[in-house]
Amino acid sequence: MKKYYWLKIGEHFFEDDRIIYLESLENGEKYVLVWIKLLLKCLKDKDNGEYGLLRFSDKIPYDDTLLSKVLKCDIDTLRVAMKIFAELDMITILEDKTIYIECVQKLIGKESDSAERVRIHRERKKLIENRNKVTKCNVTCNANKEEEIEVEEEIEKDPAVNELVNHFYDLIKEKVQPPSFKNKKPNLNSWYDDIEKLHRIDGATIEDIRCVMEYVVIDEFWKNNVLSGDKLRKHYDRLFLQYKKNTPEPEETMEERLARIDRMKAEGTW
Repeated sequence: MKKYYWLKIGEHFFEDDRIIYLESLENGEKYVLVWIKLLLKCLKDKDNGEYGLLRFSDKIPYDDTLLSKVLKCDIDTLRVAMKIFAELDMITILEDKTIYIECVQKLIGKESDSAERVRIHRERKKLIENRNKVTKCNVTCNANKEEEIEVEEEIEKDPAVNELVNHFYDLIKEKVQPPSFKNKKPNLNSWYDDIEKLHRIDGATIEDIRCVMEYVVIDEFWKNNVLSGDKLRKHYDRLFLQYKKNTPEPEETMEERLARIDRMKAEGTW
């Protein structure tokens, strides 16, 4: 069965800090082109589900010479680009020389030709149903319509995520005190949508999100650049890595150490 695959590169692709940094370099446009070609190359192993793993074959990893030929770019440009990508944590070279690009997991999509037909059919059906609902609502809805919808949406919200949204707003208001917050309260429903997706779709835990929020509002650079749920989700991976880097690990207590030793003995690794 025929399948279609694509990369879901958003409209803010060129606003990413790393892409902006690449473009600022000499030959930066070439490096960005190499990056896009690498992302597209990840579609090669799509059928076996190995998204983001790049090898020439099971037995042969890519080296600079081979990869430059496959991507059709000069080897010097490739070498510099790959070095920069690694420094920016855009790629990871595994022990077996496999190139791993983690962000591909969030960017790749696929659809079979039959699934496409079913999707189009369902979209058309849903459009007709929505039109019928609008017509019916125009006849029967009363003045309490907006209030009822707001109550229903509030009930459906994840309490943990909603608490995070309010916590982030309070942190920014107290620690950063942006002038715009004094004149107009931001749209927290929009914040909720972004943070809920960060948790549900991107896989960030509630506790990690909370820690990153509390780190953002005290960092000299980020506290003025991450003032919404949208910006938090957009920069989350980088923020999380910087938070972990700048936050010392708590010292292990004696009880924790003994418990860890017991676990290792039970697993046969002690």
